[in-house]
Amino acid sequence: MVLILPSCTGPGPVGSECWREATLDIVRMARELSEKTGRAKSAPWHKSYPWTSHPEELPCPPKEESGPAVLPPEKKPLEGICALDTRKTPKEKAKEAPCSADWSKRIQGPPWLTKLPLPFFRDFTIMQNNTFIQAYAKDTREVVAHLQEVYIETNNELMRLVKAKETLDQAHANIRKDMLVNKQSVTIRSFRPECEKVPDKADCLMSSERGQLLILKTKLEKELLLLQEQMQALGSCRRALSDCVQERSRVLDLITHCLSTVLRDNETEAILSNNPLSNRPPARWGGERNTMPKTDPLGPFSPDCKEAIEAAKCACQRSKELRRYIKELVAEVARLQQEVDKCINETLKKKMEETEALKGLLHLTKGNVRTSLFRCHRLYDEMERTYGLALGPVSSGDLLPQQRLDRPQVRIHQRHPGNQLPETAMLTKGCKVVQNAMKTTSDDISLLHITRIHLEDNLRDKKMAYRADSSALRLRRRRASHRWTMDEGKQLIPD
Repeated sequence: MVLILPSCTGPGPVGSECWREATLDIVRMARELSEKTGRAKSAPWHKSYPWTSHPEELPCPPKEESGPAVLPPEKKPLEGICALDTRKTPKEKAKEAPCSADWSKRIQGPPWLTKLPLPFFRDFTIMQNNTFIQAYAKDTREVVAHLQEVYIETNNELMRLVKAKETLDQAHANIRKDMLVNKQSVTIRSFRPECEKVPDKADCLMSSERGQLLILKTKLEKELLLLQEQMQALGSCRRALSDCVQERSRVLDLITHCLSTVLRDNETEAILSNNPLSNRPPARWGGERNTMPKTDPLGPFSPDCKEAIEAAKCACQRSKELRRYIKELVAEVARLQQEVDKCINETLKKKMEETEALKGLLHLTKGNVRTSLFRCHRLYDEMERTYGLALGPVSSGDLLPQQRLDRPQVRIHQRHPGNQLPETAMLTKGCKVVQNAMKTTSDDISLLHITRIHLEDNLRDKKMAYRADSSALRLRRRRASHRWTMDEGKQLIPD
C-alpha cells in the first residue's frame, strides 16, 4: 500500500504566517524597547539652549524631554555639579577664560542636559525654589518700600492740605469778622441824628463792602467743600496704600525690613548703571524709577499696588494745585479786605474832617448870630425908650409947659387964620414909625433866636455824628487785626 502525502508538506515552515508574524511583532517591540532603554542609559547627553543667570529662566528640557542638567560621561560628577551650580554671565566667563587651571573654563559651547534626574535632584529643586522665593521676597520688599514711600508722601501731602484748610478756615473766619464789623459800623452810624443820616459815600462803601464780603464768603465756602473732598480722596488713597503695604508685607517675615536701605541701594545702582534715566534725580514715586517689576496679578507688583500708587500720585498732584490756588485765593482775599477797609477808613476820616470843618463854621455863625441878637436887643431897647419919649408922659398933668399943644406960643401963632401946625400929625406919625421899627426889630430878634437854636441843634447833631463816625473808625481800626473772637465782638453791639 502506498502513502500519498498532501502537497503542503515540504521543506518550508510548518507554522502559519500570522502565527509567526505575531511572535515577530512581540520580538521587535521588545528589541526596540531594549535599544531605547539602552540608548537612554548609555547616551544620556544632548545639547540645549545657553545657560541663563536668572532664577526664573533655569535650563529646562524641550517639551518631549525632561530632567535636570548633568555632566557628560567622561566628566567627573563633582566637577559637573560645580559646573552646574556656577551661574555666571558671559562677561564673567570671558574674564575667567585665560585661567587654564580649571578645565570647566576651557569648555566652549552650551551645557548638556539629560532626561534622567540625578541623585541631587531633590536638593537642587529645593535650592532652585528657595532662590526663587528669595528673589520674590526681595522684589516684594522693594515694592513695599516704594509703597511705603508713596504712603509717606501722601501722608505729608495730607498734612500740608490740613494746614491749607486751617489757613482757609482762618480766612473764612476773618471774612465773618469783617461782616460783623461792617454790621456794627452801620449800627453805630445809625445812632446819628436824623438830619445827619443823609446817604453819603461811606454808606455806599459799607453797602458795597458787605456785598463783596458775601461773595468772598460764598467763594471760600465752596473752596472749603472742595478741600474737604480732596482730603477725603487723599485719606482713601492713604488707606489703600496702607492695605497694599500690609498685604504685600505678609511674605516678608523672613527678610529684613530695612526699606530705606533698599531704596538707597536702588538709587545708587541706578546712578552707577548705564541707564540713560540715571542722570535724572531720584524721584519720589516708585513708578518713575524704572526699577519696579512688571505688573503681574501673581507677581510682587500687583495691579492693585499700581492702581493705588497712580491714584495717590494723581490725588497728590491735584492737592498741590489746589493748595497753590488756595494760597493765591487767600492772599487775594486778604488784599481785597485791606483795600476795602482802608478805603472805608479814609472815607470816614474825610467825613469826620468835613464834619469838623462844618462844626467850626457853625461855631462862627453862632457867634455872629449871638452878636446880632445882642445888637438887636440893644437897638430894641433904645427904640422902646424913643417910643416912650415920643408918646410923652402918661398923665397930662405931667406934661411940661413947652410940651403942651396949647402953649402960649402956639396960641398966639394960631390967631391968624390958616396957621395950623402939623405937630400932632408928626408926633403920631413918628410914634407909628418907631412902633413899626420896634416890631421889625422884635421879629428879627425872634428869627435870630430861632436861628441860634437851629445852629445849636445842628452843632449838637454834628458833634453826635462826629462821635458816631469816630467810634466806627476806631472800631474798624481796633478790629482790623482780627485778633478777637466772635463772642468778644458781639459783646459791643448784640445782634
